[in-house]
Amino acid sequence: MDDIKTAIIILNYNGIEDTIECFDSIKASKSQSFQIIIVDNASTDDSMDRLEAHLEKQKTNYHIVSENAAYCNDSVVIIKSRLNRGFSGGNNLGLAFALNNPAINYFWVLNNDTSIDESALDELIVYKEQQPQIGIIGSKLMFYHEPKKIQAIGGVFNKYKARFSQIGCDQIDTGQYDNFYPKMDFVIGASLFVDRFYLEKVGLLAEDYFLYFEEIDWALRGKKEGISVGFCSKSIVYHKQGATTKNDVKGEKNIDAMYFRFKNTLVFYRKFYPLLLPVACITVLFRMMKFAFRNANYWSLLFPVFFQKHRYYFEG
Repeated sequence: MDDIKTAIIILNYNGIEDTIECFDSIKASKSQSFQIIIVDNASTDDSMDRLEAHLEKQKTNYHIVSENAAYCNDSVVIIKSRLNRGFSGGNNLGLAFALNNPAINYFWVLNNDTSIDESALDELIVYKEQQPQIGIIGSKLMFYHEPKKIQAIGGVFNKYKARFSQIGCDQIDTGQYDNFYPKMDFVIGASLFVDRFYLEKVGLLAEDYFLYFEEIDWALRGKKEGISVGFCSKSIVYHKQGATTKNDVKGEKNIDAMYFRFKNTLVFYRKFYPLLLPVACITVLFRMMKFAFRNANYWSLLFPVFFQKHRYYFEG
């Protein structure tokens, strides 16, 4: 497996403690044939100073490059973005940089708020070699703070209700998905593993959204090319769900994250299901009202921002 080169792309925005923990877990991986590309999405704190100090303390060779740099073969590369480009835009900087290197066959987009099992990368590569028809491969995501509980192995989407469901969510892992692969529509964005063929055939992540919907967009574009998605049960990744967006699924909500979730539902439907856009509009309106009633402090903020600044998503 030493001849296989993988680029691991980690996106950082004001989350350097998580990024460093993720980085350290990768460095402890059994596989050593990879390049780590850390993209800083124009952080406003001291993220890069702390990252460089950590790398120097570990005596890790690294190279800092600009957004449009050609590839280099250092084991760690830091790309400093001039702008916060969101999830897709930031990760695309890393993917585009890695694509310039002909030695790289595989590309792993990994959330910075994750920590990986030591065999996670090797298992993804083995699975991809066994299942070459699968375009995007996900890992078995486990809750970081409850490591025996599954966050998700993948997701399904009901286009008639504009509703996402995470397969396996909140289940104790007893091996129930080790030899059972349920149908899924997309891979959860915390761990997205693809090969060069997929990127060249389907393209990079869509930059229409900034936050949310990127992974299902990528999957549906692949589906149009006849390429499926799947997950590798032996690739274990521990995820601090909500740490990056500060949007707790079961707890406190981030108003900015919720705004993008509402808005991007309409962006997504305009792109893939235009005939169902009225259904999406009604669903979003209902969920906005429900959110505002439950979070009274957000009522005056959410509706003016959503309707006045982004009317064109309704009007076309």
